[in-house]
Amino acid sequence: MKLYEEIIFLQSYFEGKWCVENVISFYDPLIKPFVYRQHYYWANFVIDGKEKANRMHNAGNEALQELKGFDLSKYDGIDKTKILRNCVEPEAGLFILKSAFKSKQNTLSEIVPLAINKNEDDGLPPTSKEVGIRPTIL
Repeated sequence: MKLYEEIIFLQSYFEGKWCVENVISFYDPLIKPFVYRQHYYWANFVIDGKEKANRMHNAGNEALQELKGFDLSKYDGIDKTKILRNCVEPEAGLFILKSAFKSKQNTLSEIVPLAINKNEDDGLPPTSKEVGIRPTIL
């Protein structure tokens, strides 16, 4: 239960950005997580990645060190393969960090009041100029 204790504690008391990671389990999680790159992530921001990745867990230590950006050649007496397999991939970490600090999305309750045509009572929706939306040409 320590995983869920941590998530509930963060949800209840922590006011900053937070993210908790765990591998996908064989049972359904008690608290719904985001799923990204074959891992569960619980966070107080949206993690909207659908990407699946080859984590190269069958590769040798040299390939894993290059993928993860670590050099463990100086260390002895440790399970280097286990350490490297437990590391979050750099691309996944960067994606989650960017997700945490990207600009806030508008909620429906913030947008709906803009969709009311206040100038006229003709039943037509407001124009983009009245709502304050500028069209963009791609």
